[in-house]
Amino acid sequence: MWGAIFGDIAGSRFEWKNCRKKDFPLFAEDSFFTDDSVMTVAVAKSLAECGESGEQALREAVVRNMRQMGQKYIWKLRGWIAKKTASLRSAP
Repeated sequence: MWGAIFGDIAGSRFEWKNCRKKDFPLFAEDSFFTDDSVMTVAVAKSLAECGESGEQALREAVVRNMRQMGQKYIWKLRGWIAKKTASLRSAP
């Protein structure tokens, strides 16, 4: 999960820009976390909370944590999740 988050931040400044270069600094002043990082953290939190509790408990935790993290970072969300903002705002 750390790799996914680091990769998301490293590539964030190229989001929506088709950059093929391989010789760039991994982290720059204009690097930032995106909705992908937010949802990755929500999944990691769910896995940590559930441990061996089973598939149904994990599903419920993922939904709950994605809603909570989505509500907290709604200003950051774009892409597919931006279309879901109504469900994030109305979440219990």
